[in-house]
Amino acid sequence: MPIFNNDNDFRQDLISTISDLYKDIHGIRPRFARWEEYSDEQLQAWIERLAAEAEELQGQYEWEQYIADINEEEARAEVPNLEDAWDRYSEYEVD
Repeated sequence: MPIFNNDNDFRQDLISTISDLYKDIHGIRPRFARWEEYSDEQLQAWIERLAAEAEELQGQYEWEQYIADINEEEARAEVPNLEDAWDRYSEYEVD
């Protein structure tokens, strides 16, 4: 039966969280990190920075989505309804 060291499990959870957050934000895992050089406190601080960065990016994404939705609505409003245009055209008698 394996013996689990709670301190080691905690540290591994910190590293996994950093790796997942970093990948979500940057698209790659932080393979450059030398985990053994970081204290638990430094890892926690890194998580806090990544969480703030993720929150900022989420806000930026929501803003961009909002603008895209407005642009799509405006584009739809400017596109003529082709069926209505054909009906109006068909009403005219062509000699």
